[in-house]
Amino acid sequence: MEKIIDRIRCTGCTACAMICPKNAIIIQKDNEGFGYPIINQKKCIDCGLCKRTCPVLNTEKNAAINKCYVAYAKDSKMSAGASSG
Repeated sequence: MEKIIDRIRCTGCTACAMICPKNAIIIQKDNEGFGYPIINQKKCIDCGLCKRTCPVLNTEKNAAINKCYVAYAKDSKMSAGASSG
């Protein structure tokens, strides 16, 4: 496998490197400090785990994970005592 995802779409989450059974993926930082996966072709066995793990490539599958809920208390005393208060 030559690449997992286009550089412009990669979030740098490192999930691909963490799941690789052969440690064929390293995260290399560019001149701006952004980490991007580089695949060692000699180690890669084309198992596809990196692509199946990538949250960007699997947005439909991970839709429930990407939801965000927000709430706030109208009572200022309650908010002041909350952990984020």
